[in-house]
Formats: sequence, C-alpha cells, structure tokens
Amino acid sequence: AIAFTDNDELAEIGAVFLRIGVRASHEGMDDWRLRKAAQWSGLWHAMVDRVMLREQKEWK
Repeated sequence: AIAFTDNDELAEIGAVFLRIGVRASHEGMDDWRLRKAAQWSGLWHAMVDRVMLREQKEWK
C-alpha cells in the first residue's frame, strides 16, 4: 500500500509517468516496452482513483 502525503506528490508522480509515455511514443519503442508503459500508467490511474476515493470518504 502506498500512502501519499498530498496532491503535489501525486502530480509529481503523474508527471514522471507522463514523461515515460511520451518518450516511449517518440522513440517508437517496441510493443513490449509500450505495453509496460501502459501498464504503469494504468497502475498510476488506479492509485489516483484510490487516493481520491479515500479523500472523499474523509470529507464526508
């Protein structure tokens, strides 16, 4: 389980994943590496969703 301190940290991690994806498409990486990048970005979105849900529960 990963605990995030604040949204800045989330944004920072998101930017890293975004750079990985952009670099992958620019360099025309092979399918395997592009799939890996896609898996990571999927993992990233899942983590964001989980954090957002947790924050919503805390605010209610």
